[in-house]
Amino acid sequence: MRRLIIKSLYKITVLLLAMIIAMSSLDGCSFTNQKEQTRTIVDITGAEVEIPAEVDEVVNLFSFDCQLMVGLGLGDYLVGISDATFETQWLELMYPAAKDIPMYSDEVSAEALLAVNPDIVFCSDPEQAEDFRSKGITAITFM
Repeated sequence: MRRLIIKSLYKITVLLLAMIIAMSSLDGCSFTNQKEQTRTIVDITGAEVEIPAEVDEVVNLFSFDCQLMVGLGLGDYLVGISDATFETQWLELMYPAAKDIPMYSDEVSAEALLAVNPDIVFCSDPEQAEDFRSKGITAITFM
């Protein structure tokens, strides 16, 4: 009985290793190695927005979201934040580098954001996000 169990475990292990090797060899094939350049998401307003598949730089114009990003360990992605973010000292205590991130008011112009060239802009105002998108800025609404 014990031999049968060991023999079965051996066969299962060999089969799993063969599958892993086969799957890893397929990774080099062109049909499995194509990475998406963009993804389409739907924001809170129902707008379909095409965003980069990899987001490295974010302007977050919603102060609560800025704090949330820092709380989740994503502060290094911020290249612009809402000027209302520092109404509490929490952000600066948790992420001292935040004081060096450019701050923008709610009335920030699309031109100012284009100069920063973020991968995505998080907005709380749907009209502002739509205006940014019409000017070539990837913007989504959370509120």
